[in-house]
Amino acid sequence: MLITEAELRKLIRDTLLQEVPEGIIGTPGQGGDVQASASQSEMMGEYGRISRIALEIMLGVTPAGAAIDAAYLAHAVNQGDTVGAVWAGIGFIPGIGDLFAGVGRGLRDTIVSGGRLTRSQSDQVARAIDGIKNNASPEALTSLARAASMSTPASRNEFHRTIRREAEPTSTRDDSSRDDEDDDEERNCRIRFVRPTVLRITLDQGSRVSRDIVLVTLIDGSNQAFFKSSGVSGGGAAGRWLPFEGYVTDDRVPPGKRIDDINPDEDRYERLYGDNVLMAKTYWNQPELHRTAGPIGSPTNIMSICLSRHNFSNMPVRDMFIPQSTESHVRALGAINRLLRVADAIDTNTLAFRQSSTGRGRRLLFGIEETS
Repeated sequence: MLITEAELRKLIRDTLLQEVPEGIIGTPGQGGDVQASASQSEMMGEYGRISRIALEIMLGVTPAGAAIDAAYLAHAVNQGDTVGAVWAGIGFIPGIGDLFAGVGRGLRDTIVSGGRLTRSQSDQVARAIDGIKNNASPEALTSLARAASMSTPASRNEFHRTIRREAEPTSTRDDSSRDDEDDDEERNCRIRFVRPTVLRITLDQGSRVSRDIVLVTLIDGSNQAFFKSSGVSGGGAAGRWLPFEGYVTDDRVPPGKRIDDINPDEDRYERLYGDNVLMAKTYWNQPELHRTAGPIGSPTNIMSICLSRHNFSNMPVRDMFIPQSTESHVRALGAINRLLRVADAIDTNTLAFRQSSTGRGRRLLFGIEETS
């Protein structure tokens, strides 16, 4: 959203800015620019100066003419969402943009065009986010959270659409293409199924709920598995298609132990480590990102919307009932995991695969890993 000088002056007078505690931000009549205490100044490293500028922006003082959504940026910083921060315009912040190989618009254009940030760019954005949060006073963080609460999925989605329209060359679009979002979404919703079959998986554990899963190619060219949420596990995502990374042991397996060893925590039932299953959801333990299948406008979020609109009536369905035993899980779920691995559709960097900090080990992928 482009901010005019008049709007900028109004923002400075707005209640959001007035609520910011003294010493964080002040207009010229209130003491000038952002002020940092001596102790804060000592904390300021590489991101000290630019983090103060970033806080100004996220608390409402957006530079005139910069395509930055201040509330969205505050939301992304709060969530540690690097892709969301790029969408919101972190690359346009004076100083921060200079850190990236593709500054400002170039950085965002990578995302708008369906591409991915390089590892170096992603790391730089993450460091910038950490620098902003680490150099903020407790009062500024409170105000940041308040600013973030003003951003909603709907407002972020509208901002994505605005940026996409502005990114299109004028010569390639007319008035109807500017206004007709349905056509835009229809183009984005050309789904390519890696396997034109729905697998309906029913696990013989818990409530025995069946889940449909599909394997598709995202707009960035990568493959991703999705399941249709039953809503049983909570989180408010019932009926939505959400990304996942395969099937793993629900229990973490200590180093050196095998998937078919007896779990001492379950020894009275003679349960093995592989007797209980966890679907490794991509955004496991990240409620907001889980509900939306990733940051708004990301490839997984777009595909989730497309799958929800897709007519599956003509697609063959293969039902699979899987008894509760390590042997059955390794055989049946292992076949699915191997299919995903061949398609390069398993990301073991997600939280479900994280090693326990207390030495309890990690979850193992059925049919792929035998020993922790």
